[in-house]
Order: sequence, then structure tokens, then C-alpha cells
Amino acid sequence: MDLFKQMKTFIYTKRLLLVGFIGLIISACFYPGLPGPFVLDDQLNIIDNDHIKITEWTADQIHFAATTPIDGYQYSRTLSYLSFALNYYFSGFQINSYDFKATNLFIHFINALLLLLISKNILNALNPDGHEFFLILATSITLIWACHPLLVSSVLYAVQRMTLLAGTTTLIGCYSYLLYRTHAEKKPHHLPLLILTITTLIIIGFHFKESAILLPAYI
Repeated sequence: MDLFKQMKTFIYTKRLLLVGFIGLIISACFYPGLPGPFVLDDQLNIIDNDHIKITEWTADQIHFAATTPIDGYQYSRTLSYLSFALNYYFSGFQINSYDFKATNLFIHFINALLLLLISKNILNALNPDGHEFFLILATSITLIWACHPLLVSSVLYAVQRMTLLAGTTTLIGCYSYLLYRTHAEKKPHHLPLLILTITTLIIIGFHFKESAILLPAYI
């Protein structure tokens, strides 16, 4: 029993170290850009958006923040605007670009971990015996994606949190599908649960950004 506990502790420690390593690398890549200013659409959606400038966490003010009437996508990105309102509220009622970008970086980190799970799941399905090698390969894939210069605008362009959060629901949906496929033969009755999960994620993701409706296409 003691040996089992030691092995379990070792596995958990190993996972925590891996998560910490990924977080450290991603932070090192993006941290220099956190003090940067707001740009472009940040002005309309954040700086000049009185709807997100809540001073109390009440139902009326939450509704006010969620129903930001922006031309082109009125009332469809409610959850994104709520996240901006949270940034404003916990920044001492200030529009602080550093806090907004730091929040984006944290969401990007979560997305990277989801990609790690997806990559590892696919690789293990191809060859269950290649555990250690595939963990290294999945980590490499994750870091190449997470640190790619193409994603600088998604992380350090504050309003692109909408895309980041829509991406979170998409990645969770893809991972849910992979889990279902992995256990489909043993638990075929889980298909209705998968459909319900995917549908829920599309609805939630849509309220971050409309691109979330592409989840079935990604699957």
C-alpha cells in the first residue's frame, strides 16, 4: 500500500511539474507584452464600453454588462463582456491593460493544457505502449502551438479574449469527443450524453464568440 501511495504521489508530482514547465515557457514568451497598450477594437469594446464598468456584482449590473449593444453582434457575446466586466471590477474599477492581457494569458495557458490532453489522447490511441515518448511528443506539439508567433495577437490583443474563450469551449468539446471514442465500445450508451455536452458547449461558446459553432466541424 505504501508503494502504491508513493507511485501515485510520484505521478501527481510529475504531472504538476509538467504543467508548471508548460506554464513557465508560455509565460516567458508572452510576459514581455503584458504591459503593452490597448489597440484597435479594444477602444470600442473595452475602453469606451460603459456597460462593462460595473461597480457592484448585482443582477442588474451583470445583465447590463452582458447586454453590451455593439454593432454587428448585438447581445451574442454576453459571456465575453462579462469577463471584461470582471476584469474591471477586480482591477479596482479601472481599465488596466496589463490585467486584461494577463487574464488572456491565463486562458491561453488553459487552452494549451487542453491541447496537451487532446494530443496525448490521440497518440495513445495510435500506440498505447508508447506512453513516455508520446508524452514528450504531445508536450512538444503543445509548446509549438502555444508559443507560435501567430498567437501573439490572440493573447496580447485584449478584445481577442472572445476568440480565446470560444477556443476553450471548442477544445473541451474535442476532448469530450475523444473520450467518448476511446470508451465507445464499453459504454455506447454515452452517445446522448456526448450530444448534450457538445450542444451545451456550442451554446456557451457562441456567447463568447460565434466561431464556436464550428465545433462539430473540428470534431
